[in-house]
Amino acid sequence: MRRTTLLGTLALLAVTALVVPAFGKAFEKTVTFGQSVKVGSTQLDAGDYKVMVDGSNVTFQKGHKAVAQTQGRMEQRDHKFDTTAVIFTSNGEIQEIDFGGQNQALVFGSGS
Repeated sequence: MRRTTLLGTLALLAVTALVVPAFGKAFEKTVTFGQSVKVGSTQLDAGDYKVMVDGSNVTFQKGHKAVAQTQGRMEQRDHKFDTTAVIFTSNGEIQEIDFGGQNQALVFGSGS
């Protein structure tokens, strides 16, 4: 009985070790904005930013300083993007970032 419990516990730990990195892995990529954009209520000037996604938390970093935080979600697409593209509204608010070389997009708000 004790051996069965031990084997069950080890099997559960092994499965958890495989699953947690797949879902818990943070994502980061450098993005260049050719013009100023809005992230939530924060205005970002044109330039290079590191975009870091951890779950639904998205942080924009300029140099080593976090300059904006908001909520977003990574979505799978059916094809890889050739280049990184930023989709924004007429008032400059970011709706989506499509990451070049990947089949993932970072979506803000209710966009899809």
